[in-house]
Amino acid sequence: MPINKFYAVLAVLLIAAPMAAFIPMWQPYSTHSDMGAGNIISSTGNVSQSNDQNYVAYASGSYSGIVASELGALGVSFTNAGGLMNIYPSQAQLPYVSEILKSASRDYGIHYALVNRSVTSTPYDAVSQVTPDLVIPYAFVPSQIASAYNFTWEYRSGYTGSGITIGIVDAYGDPNLAYDLRAFDELTGLPPANLSVFYPEGQPGNGTYNASWALETATDVEWAHAMAPNATILLYIAPSAITQMLQFAVSDMINSSSVNIISLSWGNPEIQLTQNEVKVYSQIYREAYLRGITVVAATGDFGSDYYGPNGTGVPTVNFPSSDPYVTAVGGTTLSLFDGKYSQTAWGGIYESQSFGSGGGYSKFFSRPYWQSAPGFNSTERGTPDVSLDADQYTGMIVVVRGKQYEAGGTSIATPIWAAAAAIMDQATHRHLGFLNPLLYQISRTPLYNSSFEQITAGTNGAYRAAPGWNPVTGLGTPSVSDLVNATEKITAGFGGQILLQGNATYANTVYSVLNLSVNTSNLRLNGTGFYYVGLYNNPINYIEFGVKRFIHNCQLSHEDRSVRIHQDLH
Repeated sequence: MPINKFYAVLAVLLIAAPMAAFIPMWQPYSTHSDMGAGNIISSTGNVSQSNDQNYVAYASGSYSGIVASELGALGVSFTNAGGLMNIYPSQAQLPYVSEILKSASRDYGIHYALVNRSVTSTPYDAVSQVTPDLVIPYAFVPSQIASAYNFTWEYRSGYTGSGITIGIVDAYGDPNLAYDLRAFDELTGLPPANLSVFYPEGQPGNGTYNASWALETATDVEWAHAMAPNATILLYIAPSAITQMLQFAVSDMINSSSVNIISLSWGNPEIQLTQNEVKVYSQIYREAYLRGITVVAATGDFGSDYYGPNGTGVPTVNFPSSDPYVTAVGGTTLSLFDGKYSQTAWGGIYESQSFGSGGGYSKFFSRPYWQSAPGFNSTERGTPDVSLDADQYTGMIVVVRGKQYEAGGTSIATPIWAAAAAIMDQATHRHLGFLNPLLYQISRTPLYNSSFEQITAGTNGAYRAAPGWNPVTGLGTPSVSDLVNATEKITAGFGGQILLQGNATYANTVYSVLNLSVNTSNLRLNGTGFYYVGLYNNPINYIEFGVKRFIHNCQLSHEDRSVRIHQDLH
């Protein structure tokens, strides 16, 4: 279709906002029930109950249909949610399925892995029951958390999450959730929650009540609602804590709902997973990124180490919080004395084992391009990115099975960060999507000191908190109102604008090319939702110059010492 004229808009930015897609870099060594039924494809076939292994694969777009067709022709049982396929071959079918997946990997680049169905994910919750005489420590209520982390000004401005949808994925669920949530709301003075519950893989069987996951579910929903009281909440429940089932529920949520933010308060030590398995699951979070969905995940409550059956500690981080497309949430200890809040890192060593805020460096992912901050000096992906109160002894009130508890764990910090992201979305009138490029960009500017409280004391075992980023508390804890202000400054282009006319008055393909002479060592590609290229010098003396893309399908590449920006209309 002929197009009359094309103009590209060039904006000079003080601080460039996030930009283009990135590919996570892998380390070179090994390392309503049934919502959206049209999106979940299942086949019929015999599943071998004696075989405790099956395949998982991620095949996007039409490739998923090709693989599904070949599996169906063999009568192999499988489920498919948005390209994530759980494949259950019988023992006799196993070698044929292996060949199908090898061919699909070679021809179409799909990722697949043979996984152990006995591997389960851990909810990162910790509680102590509140009794009438329990005064110190005591459970914080939403108004106190709002004060401690500066939500209050945003609430006064009418930003309470309205129009934003937060998704939560848990296993088993809380059969008393309706009562627990209503009691929590009445206890804390909150309005009723706008909550919908879905079971994409079917409801858990009778007699499968799990107390730990019931607590997790209640905690996630109550505190996402507490801090973003007018947000819509979608709760997806997996029928068990088997890791592939939880990941399946996440994939279904991404592909079959209108969710803006996803909160995950569970995970696995990377040491429990294979590199191929993590590669498959990482595609889920890349899809969330491509769809402009924010994902926050807890880093765990076991400090820097994982302890196996023999009790020996091995430094590790937890997945999915270690994924480069996910914002990893660690924990602090929040204290209130004489009307003032203070924080230290949550954790330490108890009986020769680490505990507290999960953090450290990934064995699967190298440092993503955006992970540049004061204090960060690793070549590996480091977690956490941010943190918030997670100490159960300076925890928050939760209602589960009709009883009040003081809850902690990074599992409570995570839905509060999800709520903060909802406030940021509403206040900035846009869906921010993947937050990390934005947050780390802020850390490299003078806006850092007002947007975050940097945690400088405490340990999680192997690591200690320190100014700037650290592998215990990340960039620190938010001052939400200041973080909103910083986000608006980062994402709002200002300065001069130049119009570049396209190549022709009438053309089927219209393009405009701008060449910028830059030193590529100072080139930084910033972000996901805001399509800019930024030139960055240092945190003290900087001006960033960017190209803002107003037309879809922007491709950017850099050659030698210049940047070429391609804008295509389709």
